[in-house]
Amino acid sequence: FYRKKDNHLVLTLNIQGYKKFQIMALRNIVRIMAQMDGIVVDMNPSLRPGMRVREGEELLTLERMKLFCTVSAPCTGMVTAVMAGLGSRVLEGEILLEVEVQGR
Repeated sequence: FYRKKDNHLVLTLNIQGYKKFQIMALRNIVRIMAQMDGIVVDMNPSLRPGMRVREGEELLTLERMKLFCTVSAPCTGMVTAVMAGLGSRVLEGEILLEVEVQGR
């Protein structure tokens, strides 16, 4: 569902029926934030700023107590920032990466 917060558009997605990932759109930049604490256990090997992604493309996987959640690209665009690396511990609400929306 969509809602407005502080002049930003916030989209909350239910991933694999368990946890939600929040996506905050600021102009043409989409920020993907973790909705649970965990460790980045797998990443797309070419995930870096400048990488072009397609909607639904798998970017990274979080793990917490044997629960695995795959984070996929919410839109087609270009990765502008990656804030988490393989083996990183992330906290709930932490920004994982940013994608510049293309083709809207």
